[in-house]
Amino acid sequence: MNRTNMYGVIRPLLFKTDPERINAAADAFLRASGIFPKLLAPLVDSRRDYEPLHSEAFGMKLENPVGLAAGFDKNARLIGPAYNLGFGFTEVGTVTPEPQRGNERPRLFRYPGSGSVQNRMGFNNCGEERFARNMSKGMPFRMPVGINFGKNRATPNERALDDYVELAVTLGKYASYIAVNLSSPNTPGLRDLENAEFVTDAVRAIRSASMKPVLVKISPDNPPKHMIEIGHAVADAGGSGIIATNTTRDFTLVPNSNLDGGISGRALRRYSRNALKILSNELDGDIGIVSVGGIDSAEEAYYRILNGASLVQVYTAMIFEGPNIANEINKGLAALLRRDGYDKVSQAVGAGTGR
Repeated sequence: MNRTNMYGVIRPLLFKTDPERINAAADAFLRASGIFPKLLAPLVDSRRDYEPLHSEAFGMKLENPVGLAAGFDKNARLIGPAYNLGFGFTEVGTVTPEPQRGNERPRLFRYPGSGSVQNRMGFNNCGEERFARNMSKGMPFRMPVGINFGKNRATPNERALDDYVELAVTLGKYASYIAVNLSSPNTPGLRDLENAEFVTDAVRAIRSASMKPVLVKISPDNPPKHMIEIGHAVADAGGSGIIATNTTRDFTLVPNSNLDGGISGRALRRYSRNALKILSNELDGDIGIVSVGGIDSAEEAYYRILNGASLVQVYTAMIFEGPNIANEINKGLAALLRRDGYDKVSQAVGAGTGR
């Protein structure tokens, strides 16, 4: 029995337990695996280095283009274990200046029939001071690490920029890149900041405070015109890229879903693909794109790369496919590149767009 099938055996037992409890248990297990890596052996293949997957993006050198999306490692305690899971980079957070408890429970829901998850977590995190201590303990990192920034719930929008700049000053030195989260649906009023004026101000201020590449994470629910405006604002302000996309509030995608929070996973795939194509066609390589949302196989990751994604991220797929998902995607990606005659993954980026 291979390791992915092994997870398939235990998954029904895990799914009988409250999702947030399982998340906490997974966090504890992975933290322990950072000390005792052999704990991963029954479920995760040994990390392999596929030379065709080596890439450069946003000033970073990566062993592979598959990253762990923000939201899993909220407090920057799983960077080493993420490397052992096969990821080429990880994005930690979302972190806010002050600690937050997040929204009331229950706030995490699984929908196995649609391979999707709904969350209304609300940026629960330990705050910048403890977050900085956690990061400093893990340095030097064996792979690039992005940090996802958010504003505190209590911070009014007219002072939101202060939160982002404060985070850049405190945490910028630890980051390979900074992701500006203006698109979570779980902080009231946050998406109101997802406009060209604020994006321009935020990218410029964060770049000035941190001297690190700045990416902006966008909502899948934006009309195409608005996505394009945000993309151009990021590029014109000197930003490095777009992360497309955050979770969606289209609750019709999942039968009997809660009318709150945001949906990720397979149900988000169509929206995430659409955003990637819109931005890739419009920006024509001016800035990079990280594609996230509904990626659960090598074939899907390859589709995103062919359609303009420099990098891809997964999260929900870990819940349904297991902790070996990064290794499975990387193995498949290397085979797909060989099949199509590409020596490097960079040669495939945007090859399906006709650019």
